[in-house]
Amino acid sequence: RQRHLTIPCEMCIRDSVYQVTGQYTRKGVDIDPETGLLVPGNCSAVTVRLSSLGANVLPDDGWMIETTDITGAAVKGKATAVMLDRTAGRATMIMRK
Repeated sequence: RQRHLTIPCEMCIRDSVYQVTGQYTRKGVDIDPETGLLVPGNCSAVTVRLSSLGANVLPDDGWMIETTDITGAAVKGKATAVMLDRTAGRATMIMRK
């Protein structure tokens, strides 16, 4: 389901806030690569269209992200990794609270 995202860009030349629509995902478990067992883990990510950020703007580590989860609870976090897919025209930002 598409979610509204607020992304204040403090690292831009001028402070900017992007109001975009994207997808928010969160998983509460991960697989331990050594044991193959499920372990608790809280990982969130958002995916947005690059075109929604404007011309010549690429997301970067350190961007702050605000959105809501499926229950409507507010979620805030900082982008710790950004994966660009220029072919599909989107960016996925891994975020930490």
